[in-house]
Amino acid sequence: MSTAGERIDQKRHWYNDHPVFNRMKDWGFEDTDGIHTAFLVYLDLCEAKTWWNVDVHPSHDLGMVYITGKPEKKAAYMTVLPISAVEEISARRMEQFLEQIPPPLQRRVTDPMDEGGEMSAAVTDHVITLALVDTDSTIVYYNIGSGLHQPKSLTEPSEDQSRTGSDKAKGKRGSKNKGKGKNWKKS
Repeated sequence: MSTAGERIDQKRHWYNDHPVFNRMKDWGFEDTDGIHTAFLVYLDLCEAKTWWNVDVHPSHDLGMVYITGKPEKKAAYMTVLPISAVEEISARRMEQFLEQIPPPLQRRVTDPMDEGGEMSAAVTDHVITLALVDTDSTIVYYNIGSGLHQPKSLTEPSEDQSRTGSDKAKGKRGSKNKGKGKNWKKS
């Protein structure tokens, strides 16, 4: 018969039996906290954000795990790099991330009904999404990329920024931009 303490301990470490967690442990990284951080992000992408084709990959040069997947079924693959929020990251370190982690492979589909297709390296700018994981398991995502890019506008917010969450859900515009823009429908 198991004690209450043993049951709590088993619940606390349920992820030890997860095949993805075990695969990451088998890569032999010294940073076991980094493995746990990567697993939390993996679960967030799979379960909370419902990404498609999520997979984990080792970067032995960085001693870290990175994740690839698609936010929607027909979207392009993205790369996510889980990092503890307490880790200090310099501009040079971000450059190393971009140098050491390859762009995700994109599937070229010749026939829309064909799920297969040949894989090719992405031809767009290399972007990595940093997943900053706090000690309470809160995850915040930021994009980093190669090069500098001029913002679309410094005076007016983009369409996404000018709409509130409820406005987006209803397809309505923010009051500041009422009557402007091509893609807005009157409600």
